[in-house]
Amino acid sequence: MFEKEQNAVEKKIQEYLGKKNLSSAPLKWMPIPFSGEWGISTSFFQLASLEAKAGKIKNVAARAQELAEEVKAYLGKLSSFERIEAVRGYLNLYFSTSEYAQTVVDTVLREKECFGSG
Repeated sequence: MFEKEQNAVEKKIQEYLGKKNLSSAPLKWMPIPFSGEWGISTSFFQLASLEAKAGKIKNVAARAQELAEEVKAYLGKLSSFERIEAVRGYLNLYFSTSEYAQTVVDTVLREKECFGSG
């Protein structure tokens, strides 16, 4: 339902990685369905691992966290997200709860009986 927002963030991340001449490994997104909060998360361990295999770094976990923090700073404040966190090599982006709820309601009203039919 939030592919547009995810694609926009991914484009900005790939832009950042390109500016830093870092390998652009495909990002794998996972949902964050915590109590009362929804979001998406991606990891920088694959990219850090590629750097380690190339002999550029030694500590994959530390580099993954460093990349997550750099990307978080590069993204700044995004209108569709309430907050962005860099935690243990993961970048977590939390949707604005009110925007998320409004989008779900609008989608249900627009799709009517077809909502959720895949």
